[in-house]
Amino acid sequence: MMSAVALVPACKRDAPPAPAAQSMPSQSAPAAPASAAAVAGHHASPPWFDGSVDQAFARARTDGSLVFLYWGAAWCPPCNELKAQVFNKPIFAEMVRGFVPVYLDGDTVDAQRLAETFAISAYPTIVILDPDKQELLRLGGSLDAGEVERALGSVRSKGQSFRAAMGRLESKTPTADDCNVLAHTAWELFPEDQWPLSKVMTSLRSAVDACPAKLMRERALLASTLVGLASIHRNDANVSVIVKQVAANVQTRLDLILASEETAWAARAFVNNRASDVAEWIEGKNPSSSTAGWKARWLEAAAWIRARKEASVDNRLSTFLPMLDFELQANPDKPISEATRTTIVAAVERADAEAKTQAERHAVVSTAAYMLRRVGHADRAKTMLLAEAERSNTPFYYYSSLAAQEQALGHMDEARTWTRKARESATGRATRLQWITHDVQLNAKPNNPEERRYVLALADEFYALATSIDDGFVGRNRLRATQIRKTLDSLQGDDVKELLARHKAACEKLGPSAKAACQKHFE
Repeated sequence: MMSAVALVPACKRDAPPAPAAQSMPSQSAPAAPASAAAVAGHHASPPWFDGSVDQAFARARTDGSLVFLYWGAAWCPPCNELKAQVFNKPIFAEMVRGFVPVYLDGDTVDAQRLAETFAISAYPTIVILDPDKQELLRLGGSLDAGEVERALGSVRSKGQSFRAAMGRLESKTPTADDCNVLAHTAWELFPEDQWPLSKVMTSLRSAVDACPAKLMRERALLASTLVGLASIHRNDANVSVIVKQVAANVQTRLDLILASEETAWAARAFVNNRASDVAEWIEGKNPSSSTAGWKARWLEAAAWIRARKEASVDNRLSTFLPMLDFELQANPDKPISEATRTTIVAAVERADAEAKTQAERHAVVSTAAYMLRRVGHADRAKTMLLAEAERSNTPFYYYSSLAAQEQALGHMDEARTWTRKARESATGRATRLQWITHDVQLNAKPNNPEERRYVLALADEFYALATSIDDGFVGRNRLRATQIRKTLDSLQGDDVKELLARHKAACEKLGPSAKAACQKHFE
């Protein structure tokens, strides 16, 4: 799943709010369990541990094992890419031998509280922990089976950990195993209070410089994470100093990334998804012939990735994003060229035909529809999304993709319709809270009493669910609740006060920790 579909309610981002009006949602909807079909479909058969998280750690203590904790959701495209590329591979059972592998779905009972205990939020995240629940390693989703196996190998057989690797990095003596661990660490998924962005970027820069030159793959991956973060946060005043320092030798970092087929493959998430950010960071709005060289090398790297036998369907499709991004960045006021349009359409058609399994289609279809829309084929994109929604176990994700497309095209009434349909079809406790929130955000600035009643009814539905479960105000659910409260605070009025007071009273029926989190929200 490429990161460019910023309007879709994806694993890490939310749709931006916009004014709207829709038919009234149901009042005080009861809590619903996670969709059995969705969760069961995403949860692979053994080797996953059949028991609770606490039971998994008890088993780890008894066996002297480590815990492989995977945090994901059935609807999340990067989660499904990880499932297709790692978990569904026959080698996975062997990879996790010596671990207790746990799949924690974000919609299962108490999942958000458990995730908060381990400081994880974004889907997907893999955390390796010892029996005492001390974190050894944190991995993200842009990995293949071989990369996961190498990362696990260091932790399992050599007692390696991120903390130990950081200690040796700070002493400027990182080992090859340290560099492997640091390269595959999901730096962007660390809790911000412990790892502010400036610390992350400074550590990444140190790792790129300290790791031995012969470790080209590891250094390329470290450099891609560093340059990717710098390009995304190029206008963030809080990290302006480190961003300028990275910019001073960005070409050297790009040389590491684009050096060979192996380095490009290691950095494939960056190559496929960060072309636009890096181009705007380096060139601004004025591309010139003097900077054409690195773009040509970038496109060559994308072609290398496309040709890899281990490349997934989504990997291959996403390699066409850089050519599209570079053309639109260089010619923002011109229609896309016919050659590029033809190439993109052919790539989408090929990916649509090649994606056979449910996991592959979850990973690919939103990318494909997004690319079709960007080259002027919004109708074809809509047809693809509608067809996928009909056969998917998580149709609400595709309805949200349709809403994002209509919003991007300026069709707000259609966007509201699809957002409402997405909310109404969402299943699973955390998922429902997330999709209710998206509907609220799209309607956050009501223009008349009817629109205002609609927003308040949505908030009522949100709080009825959140106050009926013990993790309604922790983890990702806390973020959704904060977004709801922000919207309500902007509306003000006696009707808002009554709604908040009524649901605050419902906190009393929760257990002690859940009650405290609930009451804190309503302060």
